[in-house]
Amino acid sequence: MKLNNHLKKLMPGLTAKVFRTYNASITLQEELAKIDLDEHKTVDERVLFYNRANRQVAILCNHQRTLPKTHDAQMEKLDAKIQEIRDEIKELKHHLELVKKGIDPPSPKQEGDSPRKRIPKDKEKLKKKIATVRERLHKWEIKKIEKD
Repeated sequence: MKLNNHLKKLMPGLTAKVFRTYNASITLQEELAKIDLDEHKTVDERVLFYNRANRQVAILCNHQRTLPKTHDAQMEKLDAKIQEIRDEIKELKHHLELVKKGIDPPSPKQEGDSPRKRIPKDKEKLKKKIATVRERLHKWEIKKIEKD
């Protein structure tokens, strides 16, 4: 109570809670002002930047974050998904090299595969598919950073 009385003497209505909220708001504003929009182009990258800035404010306010019991399992699933996407990119690149050499790549379609697993045989469509899968990989890598 001594602190609140001292703060009220400096400015009517000022309390430790108000000061703490003001300090957190100013810190978040300063952190967000540091964003380089050329570096953080996608929405996912900007959300990651915001969450990191918000985490800095939480550290300032001494907020403690406890990890859920399932954190390790979630991270393993994310790692598995990221590896699956990397394998898909590797397979697509291999098919692209075969197409460039004029070799008809084998059809990877197996029973139960989703339509997404179908690999185009046209060079341009393959390049587009590789770019799309790379974007998906980037999103999953950002999700992993967020979770960690």
